Amino acid sequence: MSSSDGAICMAVYRPDSETLAVQIDSLRAQSVRDWTCEIAIDGGTPEDLAIVRACVDGDERFHVVSYPERVGFYRNFERALQQVGSQAEWVALADQDDHWYPDKLERLLPALDRAVLVTGQARVVRQTGTEVVDEGVTARRWTGLFVDQLDNTVTGSFSVFRASVARAALPFPAPTDAAYHDHWIGVCAAALGPVEIVDVPLQDYIQHGQNVLGEAQGGRWSARLRAWRTHAGGAFSVRYLADHRWGWRVTMARTLPDRVDTVPRAVLDDIRPVWRGRISFGLVVRSLGVLMRREAPAGRIAALLVGAMATPRRRGEPWTTTEDVRRDRNG
Repeated sequence: MSSSDGAICMAVYRPDSETLAVQIDSLRAQSVRDWTCEIAIDGGTPEDLAIVRACVDGDERFHVVSYPERVGFYRNFERALQQVGSQAEWVALADQDDHWYPDKLERLLPALDRAVLVTGQARVVRQTGTEVVDEGVTARRWTGLFVDQLDNTVTGSFSVFRASVARAALPFPAPTDAAYHDHWIGVCAAALGPVEIVDVPLQDYIQHGQNVLGEAQGGRWSARLRAWRTHAGGAFSVRYLADHRWGWRVTMARTLPDRVDTVPRAVLDDIRPVWRGRISFGLVVRSLGVLMRREAPAGRIAALLVGAMATPRRRGEPWTTTEDVRRDRNG
């Protein structure tokens, strides 16, 4: 795919001037230079706008829109994607506080001749005050649409995708507490064509106290659990798992067929166990296969199955088949 006519989308919230400047400078240093960068400032204040404009420093490739309404990272990435012009052939997502290596786009874009979305690896760097710790390289792998629905394997800030994926993803579906923009984009990409991994680190993935989620390593799963408990009102509940964590997967599965002109049978087969919205023999069997192949964390799969079990089948409601999914899509 040509490197021209691309767009980089960056969602910004309460930016730190030093880390944002590092990221902006790393975009400017890309060996691929034919792109625009759409920056959406969430809940933007005059101070936020001034910081971003100072970092951009008059570079006309950067288009900055400050939105006074605070909508959160999920909807703010949606706004950034909506700023992309119709001429764009590819889209990349950028966090406000990472650092791209100069050849990132140069290494990823050629894969879009074969795939609809390509993602690289990243060096995980943790910052605590003035201390910077190298925590190794990510090990992203792609194992297919069914697994990706259960366990998001696409990190948006590592990825580049065709504009057709962005068109399918917009507008984003109604979120739950467990909704992530890159999870939805990855699912859309998998329905449209191949997803590919370039297995080399192409950026620094900066971890600090302000990350929305970040990279879970070692004992830091406890931080994730604390964040999830906060969303759940202080304690986990089966209903919370059903409505938010499992419910988000169901929302994606039920939205996806309406976003793709021709849905391959393999895609329908992958979304059917989730599209049903409740526990089923097929969901259990396929989930056990995921666990046996170690394609997703056991705790996550168990939590989703509990959520599915807590979503009862209404009395008299028939079990669904692939053809039911197809008929639902076509009305």
